[in-house]
Amino acid sequence: MATSAALARFEDDLRREGVLAAGEAIPIIPAVELHDEARKIAACEADGEIVALAIRKVELRTLPESIGGLRRLEKLYVYNTPLTALPDSLGDLSNLHTLDVAHNALTSLPATFSRLSRLRFLYISDNRLTTLPLSVCGLPNLIYLSATDNSFGTLPGEMGNVTSLIELRLYKNQLAALPSSMGKLTSLRELHLMDNALASLPDSLGDLSRLRILSLRNNRLTALPESLGSLTRLAHLDLRANQLEALPASLADLPNLEKLDLRWNRITQPPEWIARLEQRGCVVYS
Repeated sequence: MATSAALARFEDDLRREGVLAAGEAIPIIPAVELHDEARKIAACEADGEIVALAIRKVELRTLPESIGGLRRLEKLYVYNTPLTALPDSLGDLSNLHTLDVAHNALTSLPATFSRLSRLRFLYISDNRLTTLPLSVCGLPNLIYLSATDNSFGTLPGEMGNVTSLIELRLYKNQLAALPSSMGKLTSLRELHLMDNALASLPDSLGDLSRLRILSLRNNRLTALPESLGSLTRLAHLDLRANQLEALPASLADLPNLEKLDLRWNRITQPPEWIARLEQRGCVVYS
């Protein structure tokens, strides 16, 4: 009954926001239909409790505090709305493992975010964030973070605390540098940093021993650290559209490199070891 009452309060608040019409309830649908874009609002149940909720393409400017009453919620999708802020009560959703609030107008995230200890997948792309909120850096089980298409100029040093991360997407921001703490993300397998303003990379990136994909396309890099030669599991390295005139010799020793893209740089004479990479099967575009 407590869940029914919490759902009723949330529906009342959505009616006040104009997302639901008078007397309209949130449709309960099978999980396989939740991502049907034709449905602007829908939910899924398990054992009589709401476990997934989607709200999209509606004029929602405020997500009601009453969302925090849906304590069994595991997946929450609120995207393509003019939403500018999230309620503090979001931190009460202790079972949440997937949160998609991309394609909104968010300028910040609540400090209570750090209480989402089970959160594994977070999508905050295409908002109006100017820095990665510290509350994200306190999520102990986050494995996937997409924070693309924002206006990050820097990342907090606390970024290195999210040691559970496996995939990190930060492209299309305004990053000019990375904190040395990035080297602590030793579970990372994919790092996507294209379309930023990076002029250099910290030596600590060489500590990302599990990294397989590193995308640095369209930045302002003039040199690379020798430590990249320590990325023994690296398979794909995209360096397109930078300002590189030379490459560190340590790249020749990457044993698992399958693709190296050097196009649109200032390298006039490729180093002799490029031929050795190609001979052992690495595809090199230059």
